[in-house]
Amino acid sequence: MSITKDAMSCSPALLASISRAMLAKGLTQVALAASLKPSPCEETTIRNMRNGKRVREKYVEAVCEALDLQSEFKKELRKNAVADDRFGGYRLGTLPDYEGTYIEIRRSFSKPSELVRTLYFVNWDQAIRALSFEHLHEYQTESGMKSFQHTGQLAICPSHGYVSFVTLDRGAVRIATVTGLPNRGAPTQEMAGGLFTRRVASYRLTPAFTSVILKKIDGGVELTDQKKQMMGRLRLGDLEFEYWDKRLESVEKELIYVTKR
Repeated sequence: MSITKDAMSCSPALLASISRAMLAKGLTQVALAASLKPSPCEETTIRNMRNGKRVREKYVEAVCEALDLQSEFKKELRKNAVADDRFGGYRLGTLPDYEGTYIEIRRSFSKPSELVRTLYFVNWDQAIRALSFEHLHEYQTESGMKSFQHTGQLAICPSHGYVSFVTLDRGAVRIATVTGLPNRGAPTQEMAGGLFTRRVASYRLTPAFTSVILKKIDGGVELTDQKKQMMGRLRLGDLEFEYWDKRLESVEKELIYVTKR
């Protein structure tokens, strides 16, 4: 019998949880198979699952539902999640932990002597089958507070590991291509590269490019008051301006290639 694409194998951790729960509830494999809802399965399906073989995802979910292991099943899904081929076909469980909040530091398009700090919130989107993000920018102007936000997906090429944050909105494209995130546990969780977008110049839109650094703040995707304070502009004389200005200069010299005559 062929196993379809919606099949999955369980991790040792989930299998151990299933065994403990079966023991606590006094369920045999036959009894567990018969108790599954909305429809029971064969005992061989339970046996194959417990032996680490691939079975239909709906049966793993039903087993976890019957054994009160819903949260463990959701964690398992994330480990086994595979992105759509359009975004690189990456397997979430094999990547560094991209989910969380990032601060983006780049040069200003309107005032190149200033730096801009914005926020990214990255999370897995099962409906799209990709790591997706929300990009948020709030800043103070003479006329008051302004804000903008947009969404997009992470495209990750398996062959070289570079990551592209891609927004495609009614034909308009914004793309930041950066180095991949270091492995879990690395002292610095940063990515660096270039951002291509548009800017308003003389009442018309023109292509614009700048170096960019994304630094991971934490693993959550909630907008807190503390994170709001991180957004805005850095100007010469500000506490962090010199540090990030030099970091961006390093990115421009070492990572970005601009063809010249």
